[in-house]
Amino acid sequence: MGLTIIQALKGVYGVKQVIVVDRIAERLQMARENGADLTLDNTDQPLTEQLAQRQLAPTLVIDAACHPAILQEAILLASPAARIGILGFSGEASTLTQQSITSKEISIFSSRLNSGRFPLVIDWMEKGLIRPEALITHCMPLEQVKEAMEIFANDRKTCCKVLLQLG
Repeated sequence: MGLTIIQALKGVYGVKQVIVVDRIAERLQMARENGADLTLDNTDQPLTEQLAQRQLAPTLVIDAACHPAILQEAILLASPAARIGILGFSGEASTLTQQSITSKEISIFSSRLNSGRFPLVIDWMEKGLIRPEALITHCMPLEQVKEAMEIFANDRKTCCKVLLQLG
């Protein structure tokens, strides 16, 4: 989902700088290929330090990874009056203080496909504003559906979307 967000931010909304954070080099490369302006690996150096070195304070933070610690970090990193979008479904608890949200006047939003915007998104595709084909990393015949599902479930480095071909 994160790569689609990059494409929409750049192609549809004209966001000037999209920063992507991950700990997997191959996924950071995919982010660059989909329009990310800056990619950061926070394996060895905390994200807070990397952003401070570049004098960056995000005005929009989107969590597409669905790890409970990310929301807490997003609140810490966000600039005053920033917006945070949560797209994941983690069942794990996050520890947050109300003060950390209200003192910065942060707005938190979530999304789960209920906005009825499929015609709009299809229009974006037709206009070339987003490129779903760039998300397809594997093409396989329908007869190999089991193998395709295993690749999708287990290849966190290079698999984004698997296209099953009919016929």
